[in-house]
Amino acid sequence: TSAQLADHIFRKFDFDDNDLVDVYTKIVRETAYSANDWRSGFDSKENLKELMKFRFLTRVFGDRAGAQASIAAIYARLSSVQRIRDNDQFWLQYAMSCMENENTQDAEAYINTALGIAKKKGLNYSDYQIRDQRARVLILKNSKAGKLDRVELETAISDLSAALSAGDAIEHIHPLRAAPYILQLVDEKIDDMDGPVRAKLLSLIEAMQDT
Repeated sequence: TSAQLADHIFRKFDFDDNDLVDVYTKIVRETAYSANDWRSGFDSKENLKELMKFRFLTRVFGDRAGAQASIAAIYARLSSVQRIRDNDQFWLQYAMSCMENENTQDAEAYINTALGIAKKKGLNYSDYQIRDQRARVLILKNSKAGKLDRVELETAISDLSAALSAGDAIEHIHPLRAAPYILQLVDEKIDDMDGPVRAKLLSLIEAMQDT
């Protein structure tokens, strides 16, 4: 889990990008299939969460040439592994990697896949992180679109507002994480918003300031 160690290894040795993708994909796949082992299942599940995280991958691969292409290739290969395909958190992380390149089309598709899987897990399963990411996808998508989609904007604003009002009742995510996306939306599209949507957005911004 040491980004410093990974950086040292990558600087000391010249690895082929395809080899890195092969090895990392194998590690994640084997970890996924070890998650049901009664002897090491808990550790494997916890390790799998970390290994699939987009931010973890960016720390490991760092700013080396080809890092983003390698990460994209890893997610693409893992998406064909059934046990990983059934994991909503995998699709969430895949969506986050797409957001890094402002690929809102694929990000939205993967978010919807994650929400569909999470819904099957029952009412007690929290999809908060997925909806939090969906809000950012929808805001970025509309800031770049030719025409605003009112339903999408209201969905994003509603999810972010609900998260702020819930406070400590839900898993904590920094309340200002969506702020850069909202700023971009305001810069690009504030003149195109009708009164009710603008009012809801203003209420959200005020709630973020209060928080």
